[in-house]
Amino acid sequence: MLWFALHLSALPLEALLAALPAEPPGSEPARCVVEQRRVLLACPRAMVAGVQQGMSAASAASLLPGLQLLPRDPAREAAFVERLALALARYTPAVVIEPDGVLLEMAA
Repeated sequence: MLWFALHLSALPLEALLAALPAEPPGSEPARCVVEQRRVLLACPRAMVAGVQQGMSAASAASLLPGLQLLPRDPAREAAFVERLALALARYTPAVVIEPDGVLLEMAA
């Protein structure tokens, strides 16, 4: 069997961004996902400003005024992965949903 693994390393941020209204390119604010008052994941713009995984939300906000702190939403992440799996099921009937990605059987 040949399997294809799709790992969504930025899932907590991507799932939240997919639910927000679209903004004109270049005008998106810096954002990060926070869990238990710690930064879990930051967008590239926030990382350039020095926001790092594991730092406190207060420290991240002080580094970048206007930084949007988004609370992690595991239910939204799971729904995002399920929608992705359903979309990919048109290419193969063997789809396995993982907490942070999808496995697809490419050849038996």
